[in-house]
Amino acid sequence: MTLLGRLDEVYRRTGANLPLGDPRPSHGAEMEGYFWRVTDVAAGRVLVVLCSVNSYPDGDWATVAVAAHPGGFVRSAVLDGAHASSDRFLVTAGDGSFTATGTAVHVDLGGDARVDLELGRPVLWPLVLGGGGLFSALPFLGQYWHPHLLGGGAAGSVRVGDQAWELTDGEVYAEKNWGAGFPERWWWGQAQGFDRPDVCVAFGGGRLTAGALGLSESTRARPVQAALSSAASFVIGGSLPLVALVMAPASVRTATVVLTAIVALMGLGLAGAKAGGAPVWRAAVRVGIGGSLAMAATAGVGHLFGVVAG
Repeated sequence: MTLLGRLDEVYRRTGANLPLGDPRPSHGAEMEGYFWRVTDVAAGRVLVVLCSVNSYPDGDWATVAVAAHPGGFVRSAVLDGAHASSDRFLVTAGDGSFTATGTAVHVDLGGDARVDLELGRPVLWPLVLGGGGLFSALPFLGQYWHPHLLGGGAAGSVRVGDQAWELTDGEVYAEKNWGAGFPERWWWGQAQGFDRPDVCVAFGGGRLTAGALGLSESTRARPVQAALSSAASFVIGGSLPLVALVMAPASVRTATVVLTAIVALMGLGLAGAKAGGAPVWRAAVRVGIGGSLAMAATAGVGHLFGVVAG
């Protein structure tokens, strides 16, 4: 794996996504939730499928549900053996009871709750940042949300209660939410099936916390220690990359300076958190990732304007 790939993997473990990142694979969060809604406009039908993969020391498990309108059909089940892949979009649960990828959804909760859908013509999320805007890139939030499929076609068979459907051109929407748990307050809405096929509405929001950062009254910031740590960081952190620049061979000078700067940032973040009474390893990762993004942005601006330091 490349250095950039490793940085992206570490960053995803915080729950956040880099710009243009794919949020669908697992972030390793306590809860990874997936939602699909299929609308058959001509028949006046709506199908909802959801799956929540939940981490547990004795083994991951999932809540899987199917709901349909009209008729008010709802069926849910708790399935063992759940897994959400971290390197691709693949979610499984039970012994073949649930499987989902970017192009298919399969659910079998018994004779009266079965779904087999093929998804095509995807209309993907078009923006650089995720559904949460800037908050999508902010590490260690308690909850994240992203509508990754804003439209597309769905075809296949559906069995809900005593109804059997054959979908040929349903409209599909899909999203994911993940984090340490569901927010205390949350609002959400989604609509599709308009006269214009290129229209889809989705919104979500709520009161989020940075609980995974360990922010509480007992770990509040200590301004004097933080100020002293910051002053020392400027001096020490700025000197280490300069030493690396002088001592490194010309062929690996740039890579050496970058890696030295990242290591120095993480070390100083750890030391600053220790002095200020905050969680040390989370602070080290946060400072390292933030510094890496800042360096990447600086390099990108320099490349854009044709400016090279040296």
